[in-house]
Amino acid sequence: MMALFAPWARFIPRAALAGMLMVTAWNMVDRRVLVYHLRATHFDAVIVAATALSAVAISVEFCVLIGTFLSFMLAVPRAGRMLLTEFVLTERGRIHERLPGDVPCPRLLIFGLEGELFFGASANLEQHFRSIEDRIDAGTRVVVLRVKRVRNPDAVGLTLLTEFLERLRPLGVHVLLCGVRAPLFEGLQKTGLAQRLREDEVFLEQPVRQTSTLLAIRHAYELIRDPCPACPRKGDSPRDIDLYYDI
Repeated sequence: MMALFAPWARFIPRAALAGMLMVTAWNMVDRRVLVYHLRATHFDAVIVAATALSAVAISVEFCVLIGTFLSFMLAVPRAGRMLLTEFVLTERGRIHERLPGDVPCPRLLIFGLEGELFFGASANLEQHFRSIEDRIDAGTRVVVLRVKRVRNPDAVGLTLLTEFLERLRPLGVHVLLCGVRAPLFEGLQKTGLAQRLREDEVFLEQPVRQTSTLLAIRHAYELIRDPCPACPRKGDSPRDIDLYYDI
C-alpha cells in the first residue's frame, strides 16, 4: 500500500503509525516460547534479555547480531568444560568410579577425561593435569589415562597433553593412554607425540567395549615391579588378573 499510495501516506498521523507498529510488534511476540526460554536456563534468559535490551538501547538492526555474538561468546566456556573422573580397581578386579570410601592402589592411578580437547578447554584441562600430578607420590608407578571420550583435539589441547606427559617422565611414572580413538591418534601422529611414545604406552580403541582399558591396566601391573599388598594379582602373571567393569 505504501508503494501505491505513498503520496497520501504523509497525511497519516505519526501517533497512528506508532500505535500500529506497537500492535504489530506485540503480535509478533510468541509469549509461550518467550516464557519457555526464560525458564529453561540462565544461559537462554541472558541471551533473550541482552537481545531485547540491545534492540531498545542500540538498534533493531543490530540486536539480533549482538544476541548471536553473545551466544557464541558464552557457548565457548560451556563447550570447554572438561570432566575428570577417577577410577579404582578393587582387590577383586572390579573397576568403577571412585567413591568417597574407596582407597586407590598406591602404585596405579586411573583417570578418565571427557570433553572437547580444544583451546576453549585449556584452563580446565591444565587444572585437571595438575590435579593428577598432585596425586602422584613416591609410590606411584603408573598412571592410566582413559581418553575414549575426548573429542575434537586441536593444537592447544595436544600441546597440553604433550607437556603433561613430558612433566611425568622425569618422575619415573609411566603414563598409558587407553581408548585412543582415530582422530586423537591422528593428531598424536601429526604432532610427533606418537613417535615419542612407546607402542605399549598407547592403547587404541578396540571393537570390544572396554578392551583397551583392560589391556592398559594389565600392562600397568606388568610394569609395576614392587606391587603393594592390595594389588590384585592372580597366578604368576598380571595377565591372569580377572577384571570386570562397573563404569
